[in-house]
Parts: sequence; structure tokens; C-alpha cells
Amino acid sequence: DNSLCVKVDAPIYCLSHSTHNKKGDFFFGGGGGSSKTGVPNLMERMSLKQIASPKKLILELDNISSLSERLKDSVHSLDIHPNGETILYSEATKLTYLSLLDNSVQKTFDLSSDISKITFDSSGSQFAVGTHEGKVIIYNSETFESICELFQKETGKATGIKGICFHPNKKMIMTTSGQKKLNIWDISTLSLDFSLQHEMNFRSCQYLDKGKKIVTAMVSLGSHSGVIIWAEKLNEKGKVIGYQNIFSKEKLTKNTITSLAVSCDENLLGVGTSEGEIICIEAKTLKVISLHRPHQWIVSDLCFVIPSKEINKVVQDGKNGAIKGDNNNNKNKNNNNDKK
Repeated sequence: DNSLCVKVDAPIYCLSHSTHNKKGDFFFGGGGGSSKTGVPNLMERMSLKQIASPKKLILELDNISSLSERLKDSVHSLDIHPNGETILYSEATKLTYLSLLDNSVQKTFDLSSDISKITFDSSGSQFAVGTHEGKVIIYNSETFESICELFQKETGKATGIKGICFHPNKKMIMTTSGQKKLNIWDISTLSLDFSLQHEMNFRSCQYLDKGKKIVTAMVSLGSHSGVIIWAEKLNEKGKVIGYQNIFSKEKLTKNTITSLAVSCDENLLGVGTSEGEIICIEAKTLKVISLHRPHQWIVSDLCFVIPSKEINKVVQDGKNGAIKGDNNNNKNKNNNNDKK
């Protein structure tokens, strides 16, 4: 359905949607580095709207609010503040905190390593930045002061951060570098509270059920990928002493999982793969609800968008990027138009 597809002239790497935003607006970023490649850099606002006649959903690119002209490099990670008024985005080693009310820059940070992940906590009072060197830096969103730094190591050496997620209580943070370990840190003490380990690699992670559960996307390179739900493990006094695997679907797909999303009501999980698949899963049972392949290349990011139940995907095809929304009324539409 072309009304749910927008094509741009550069690769797209990331997107973000504010849970407080009831309009269906979201941002996406990408680009080719302009001065290095001649391919433009991108950071744009999109709107998912419902029209009355004919009754359907459409995607619209908001060119008026284009932020792309301010970019010096491609955007590989971004996140919108929960209040929807500010946005964080990265260009290589540079991090920018931007007001969406007047497009003014509130703060810039220059890190020593390329940035791989950015995320706010649930209130927006702090944000975390993960780097390709395995470092996670947590900042206060009001003062922009560094609260703490964590360092993720695997097999004795630093590896790039693939996943970051704040606990709903904002006192702990979960990190993974795409290998066989997931760490849960106490932010105030910098202590490693818990470490989850598995024979498969942890690709990404999200908290569920007010932090009582964790969902992780798992990858066994060259073999299969899947999803695991972990739950708090309590001692006789009711204290959390770890997390245990309560159910899993470790062979969800033969392809590599590249992205994971959780719907705001936590009823659905969305998984993107290296072969352009989008798999929608029931969170409580891990039952596959739908599987589509609307893209020809890696699904680098995805998210569920309010107020609709549409899921938006971002892919890079080497030359161009596309954002699409799957409409449940148009199942398994694979046609030549998807080659874009």
C-alpha cells in the first residue's frame, strides 16, 4: 500500500516516537555523510494520519520541519524525550540535544568514540549514550552533567553497545554488547547487580511488566534467532536475586534479528531481521501473529506508533531508505514496488 510508504534519497538507520505524542508523529534519521559521499544526511518528522474518504491510514513527510540542513554527518541513533518537546541525535562522535519547539540547540557533546545507542529513561530526567568502545555514559537531562560511566567488557575486551534500557524505577540500567552476556547495573553505586548469560548472543533488550520481566532478542550467528522472556527470581524474603528464563522461542527465524520493539501496552513485540522480515509476536505467549517481508535489506530499527496499531520499519538498501507501515488489512503484499 503506497499510502503507507515514503521513499527518501538516502539510507535510513533509526527512528523514534514519543509515547506522549498522540498525533502519530515520529522522527527518522540517516544519510550518507554528504561531504564524504555526496549522499544527503537526514533527520525528518513523519506523521501517520487517518483520512475519512477513503477511510485509510497514510504516511506524510513534514518537509516544513525538516532538520536535515543542520547535519554535518549521517544520523545513526536518536530518541525523543517522553514529553515530545526535545530530541537527542548522534552524528558519529557528536551528540546534540535539540528543542523541537523552536529547533534550537540546547547542548552538544563531543565524545571520543562513535555513538551506537541513545535512550531516555521513562520520565526523561536522564539519558544514556552507548559507544562503539563499550562505554555507557548517563547524563542528567536538565543540567547535562555526567552522572556516571559504565564500561561493558566481553572476553576481556571492550565491544560496542548494542542495547541500553533504563529500569522503570530509573535506578538501574541494562546493557548488552551483542555477545553472550547482558548486564544490569545500579546507577548510584556503579555496581553490577545481575548478569544474564546464554549460549546465544544478546542483540537487544527491553523491560516489561514494570521491570519484573525482560524481553531479549537472541542471535546464534549463521544458524537462527529468537526471543526470550526473563522474570525476576526472588528469595524467601521477596528480594530480587536475579532473572530466570521463563519461556522462549529461540528458533523464531533462520535470519539474524537486527531490531526489537515493544508496544506501549506491552501486548505485542515487533522483530526485524537481516533479510527484511517484520515479525509481530504476542508478548505473553510468543505466538507469531504475522510475518511479512516488505523490505529487501536489513531492518535497522522499528517501533510501534500511537494511536494506530501500525508498526513502522526502517531499512537501509545501500542507496535509498524507505519507511513503511504494515496494514493488517493488506496481508503479505509482496510486489515489485517493495524493491524500492
